[in-house]
Amino acid sequence: MAQGKHMELVDAAMADVDEEAVKTAVNVALCCIQHERDMRPSMQNVVDMLQGRVAVNHPAEARRPSSSAVNLSEPHLISQHGAIDMHGG
Repeated sequence: MAQGKHMELVDAAMADVDEEAVKTAVNVALCCIQHERDMRPSMQNVVDMLQGRVAVNHPAEARRPSSSAVNLSEPHLISQHGAIDMHGG
């Protein structure tokens, strides 16, 4: 994701959003959508990364997600409950 664009994913109605938490969530998501199964983190590693116990390790070679995955270049929003709003509203 382009530098400084992470906050565009956050629902504008949310107050006091921690920008670092948003960056972490986006970076973990990018790790989770790797095409090659072996490139994706385990669920335990995902939890550890989200809780800050381990650093987010970016895959050596980022690959495009499959057509069934969320296209992060589209204007989706993360709601107050952490869900991605696929309709942008």
